[in-house]
Amino acid sequence: MSSRIARMRHLNRLWVNGFLPTVEEVYTAIGKKQDKQTITVRTIQAADWQTADGETSYSFEEDYPFAQYDLTVEPDGENFTDAQMSAWLLAKPVGSPTKNRIILMGTVPEIGIPVMIKVVRR
Repeated sequence: MSSRIARMRHLNRLWVNGFLPTVEEVYTAIGKKQDKQTITVRTIQAADWQTADGETSYSFEEDYPFAQYDLTVEPDGENFTDAQMSAWLLAKPVGSPTKNRIILMGTVPEIGIPVMIKVVRR
């Protein structure tokens, strides 16, 4: 699909929702977002989880401060085993709306968890 068609689809969605920017504003906004996105992978080792005040988490803040980056984190499907999936599901990971980190609502994984991180610069 050409980028012009994709841009027009985004423009149509904005117009349907009552937002009426100029075409130039839309092209600029879409272009900036597309240029800022990267995908990276890393393995969160069992020892990397930190517990403080009864909350267990893993922070990406050192590499990706919340003030500068938006993150989406999910299991790395190309490098995930059944054991890692079981550990991930038992961990019950959730995101944080104020910091780039994963908070565990369940059991701390005892094995490394490979994750894929979509990084978008603000």
